[in-house]
Amino acid sequence: MRTKKEYIIMIICAAVFAITALCALFVPAVTSVDLSIIRFVQNFLSAIPSEIPATFTKLGSSGKLTIFVIVVGAILILFRKYQNAVIFLCGMPFVYAFYKFLKICFERPRPPVDMRLVEASNFSFPSGHSTMSMMFYGFLIYFAYKFIKNKILRNVIITFLCLTILSIGFTRVWLGVHYPSDILGGFSLGLFWLSLFVVLDKIDWKKAVKKNDG
Repeated sequence: MRTKKEYIIMIICAAVFAITALCALFVPAVTSVDLSIIRFVQNFLSAIPSEIPATFTKLGSSGKLTIFVIVVGAILILFRKYQNAVIFLCGMPFVYAFYKFLKICFERPRPPVDMRLVEASNFSFPSGHSTMSMMFYGFLIYFAYKFIKNKILRNVIITFLCLTILSIGFTRVWLGVHYPSDILGGFSLGLFWLSLFVVLDKIDWKKAVKKNDG
C-alpha cells in the first residue's frame, strides 16, 4: 500500500488551509487583495453574460452533487466495487458536514452585495463549492486512475476533471460570491480529506479484519 504521497499532500494541504484561514480572518490586506482580484475578473469578463458562470458553477452545488454522488455510488455497487462505494458514500457527506461546521466557526462574511452577480447566503470561508468539487471530481480522478486502463482516455478524463474543479472555483470569484482566499481554503480542505479517504480506500479491509481476528 503506497500512501506516502497522500500523507505529504495532507500535510501540505493542512498547512495551506491553516495559513489561508489565519490570513483571511486576521489580515485585512488579504481581503483588500481579494476584492481587487474580484473587481479585475469581473471587469475583464464583463462582456460575457453572467448566466454562463452561474450555470457552470451549479456543477459544484450541493443539489447537483447529491445527484451525482448517488449515481456514482450506484455504479460502484453495480460493478461490485463495494469498498470504493462505502468510502465514497461515507466521505462525501462527512466532508459536507465538516465544511458547514467550519463556516459557522469562522463566520467570515461574503463579499459586498453590490459585487455579487447571483444571490448567496451563509458565510464565506471556506468555499463549499470548491471543497465539495475537489472531493467529488477528485474522487472521479482517483477512480479513473484506478480503473481505466487506456492511458489516452484516462488522461483526457483526468484533464477534463481537473479543469472542471478549477473552473468551478473560478466561477465563484467571477460571480462575486467568494473571495479568492475562500477558494484556496476550500480546495486545500477538500484535497486534504480526499487524500485521507484515498488512503483508507487503499487499505485491504478484508485482510485487515482477518488479521485482527487471527
